Amino acid sequence: HEDGQQPSDWQVEFIDTPGLDEIDGQARSEMAQTVAGQADLILFVVAGAITGPEAEALQRLRDCQKPLLLVFNKTDLYPDLDRGAIAAQLRPNPQASVVDEIVWIAADPAPVQVRTEWPDGRTTTVWEAAPPQIDDLRQVLKRILSRDAAALIALNTLDQARQTETAVIHQVGELYQPQAEALIWRFAQYKALAVALNPFALLDLLGGIASDLVMIRSLARLYGFPITSYQASKLWGSILRSSGLLLLSELGSLVLGAGKTTAALLGLSGSPASLSAVAGAMVAQASAAGYGTYVVGKAARTYLEQGCTWGPQGISAIMAQVIQETDTSETLNRLKQTIRESLSGADLSG
Repeated sequence: HEDGQQPSDWQVEFIDTPGLDEIDGQARSEMAQTVAGQADLILFVVAGAITGPEAEALQRLRDCQKPLLLVFNKTDLYPDLDRGAIAAQLRPNPQASVVDEIVWIAADPAPVQVRTEWPDGRTTTVWEAAPPQIDDLRQVLKRILSRDAAALIALNTLDQARQTETAVIHQVGELYQPQAEALIWRFAQYKALAVALNPFALLDLLGGIASDLVMIRSLARLYGFPITSYQASKLWGSILRSSGLLLLSELGSLVLGAGKTTAALLGLSGSPASLSAVAGAMVAQASAAGYGTYVVGKAARTYLEQGCTWGPQGISAIMAQVIQETDTSETLNRLKQTIRESLSGADLSG
């Protein structure tokens, strides 16, 4: 060991959890899973062929990312046990190994019948307890303590800290979620109204980007998570998606012969048809702009709730999830209603 510590220098604490085949197996399994998540090293003890519940438990323990030893007990009762087949089942290849190592023991061997012949000719038979056969397990544990004890403790401490951090972030996210939702919706409404009242598409695009940036900074202040330049650049893709909705809406209007800018210019004539075209373009693009901001805001909120990270899923998966969870029709209808109410008293004829 690098610092000169020997196995005897470590204080080892064993925590025994109830077996899976005992009463209330499901509850006991969950308790064992919780204890295993806090352990530095996991010893999974079986006796005989591995059952279905045991195989499932092994896989769940493997997901804990902790060293996992399979301790095969009562080997004295299974003299014909095919150890090679069991090892092949659990360790088909190094990449798919369910356990790190398999150890064969007999912690409490069956008593041995001893026949004694006395000088006077008498013969007696007694059952004597056999000594435990656990030397292999003892040697494996000594080897692990000598080589990896400090690393295992450090990794487990870091894992516990990560879990605590995740729990705190989750609680903060739940605490500020209502305020964040209200803030996002407020910016979506503001942006939709600004787009509706602005006749020029280029200003929509530039103003939309600026509005989204202000919203993201406001969300960051709400959650208390500072956004660095690198983190802001990762969010930029989401902002561009929002701006893209404006462009798509503009192109769609142009295809129909009534682009927003063109419709606004035609609206100067004051004809009812021109005014109708202007109103239609306003509502269509404004609702698309507001929806884009709403989606960007929800993605930014997820980013902040995860501690300024997109997590293992990545930005593409998060964006797909946000869009899937957002009721597009309902959101657009709410925005359209807000726009119509705000513009109901406006004089579009100039």
